[in-house]
Amino acid sequence: HNAAEPDLPQLAKYANQLLATGADLWICSYPLIAAVLLNVAVRTSQGAEITSALQTALVRDPSQLVSSAGEPTLGLSFALMVIAVVYCAYCISLASHVALAPKGQKITSIVPLWLGALCLLSSFGVFLDATGLTIELWALLVVLVLTPFIPLRPSHPLLRVLRVEPSWRTPLAAAFLGIGVVVFALTLICPVSFPRFMTTWPIVYIAFGFWTLAGTLVFIAWPRRVGFPSAWLVPIGLALLFSLWNDNHRVRVTPLLQQEAKDEQNGALTEAGLRKDADEIRTRFRDHVYTWMKTHCTNAAKSRCPMTVVAAQGGGLRAAYWTALVLDHLDRATGGTFSDSVFAVSSVSGGSFGATAYYAAHDGQTVLDDPTRKALALIASDDYLSPIMSSLVFGNAAQWLWWHPVRNLDRAWPFEDAIADSWRLWIPGHDDRFSQDFPPISEGGPELS
Repeated sequence: HNAAEPDLPQLAKYANQLLATGADLWICSYPLIAAVLLNVAVRTSQGAEITSALQTALVRDPSQLVSSAGEPTLGLSFALMVIAVVYCAYCISLASHVALAPKGQKITSIVPLWLGALCLLSSFGVFLDATGLTIELWALLVVLVLTPFIPLRPSHPLLRVLRVEPSWRTPLAAAFLGIGVVVFALTLICPVSFPRFMTTWPIVYIAFGFWTLAGTLVFIAWPRRVGFPSAWLVPIGLALLFSLWNDNHRVRVTPLLQQEAKDEQNGALTEAGLRKDADEIRTRFRDHVYTWMKTHCTNAAKSRCPMTVVAAQGGGLRAAYWTALVLDHLDRATGGTFSDSVFAVSSVSGGSFGATAYYAAHDGQTVLDDPTRKALALIASDDYLSPIMSSLVFGNAAQWLWWHPVRNLDRAWPFEDAIADSWRLWIPGHDDRFSQDFPPISEGGPELS
């Protein structure tokens, strides 16, 4: 034996440990996917947007727990985030325990602790506002990656934080699932106020922890307990299959169109009746032009009658704020004559929201007054992401596994309700304009159609 040659038994032992760790990670597929997705999501540009929304709450008046809009302030936001991250880490670690030991036996693998720590690592990107991994996070990630191959027993004092003893697994699983069910129910009962109170990242972390634990118990631990292989691919197959029938996205329509749809289903709608209803609802383009010119080009002394078409692109709240800001500046610069020349607005997404909110706020004003202008700024900077994301990670996730479409699980409805709630909260008079089928535009402004 040459001392300079590699120790073959040691290499074989390391190779066996490497294979065993890979097998454990395969069994803990849901916890692994959840931990990796959280780390990726936090450090993407979209994750940075969500983080900035959370940090907006962190800079509010710390002397109050809740702001005037019902959103949490400094201390409460930080506490909710910490609780959510710890909940998710324990759910991921517990799910890994029950996946590896479905009959309650003790385990020697360090993978559950590693996956729980990987979940905790993802939160660093939120608290440190890191859109990319820093040197410190790279070092920590390398340590975590090497942890399964370090000869450190799971009973080591350093690892007791995320270790779950066999006798505690069942009561902890019941408690954590109960918390997730309560949060899920609150997102359905209060689809706007509760997500805005929690903010986006806490909701996302709780949802990831809840679905990871629930999915592991049903599709990994239970099959392995009764002697079958892991069925972790079954939900993916069900989601793909049910997607053929469970589209729950429905566009709100006017009462006349609702009755038309019912008549069509009952076979009572004729082609002539359909054309008549369409004529009652829609106005021909040339009639729009004629009506607009008759009301706007009344000065015979003017040789020209300007007709303006506004184009506003999408881009979320940035596009909404920018569109409303530009329209307001143009009106102030022209004394209100700019809006008087606007015939139509062609827009999508955030641009549509900004243009509609701006002209709906006019309410007969030539130029917006300061209170209305400030209210529009508050509407454009409100939290609409939390209601959408909470419905996505809870309601839509449940819809993926159910064949029949359920309207209350559609994430579009909380978004529309959030717009209506913000309008009632910030616009003077607290009208309900954005809850109507087609919000009426002030006289002289573009028609919303």
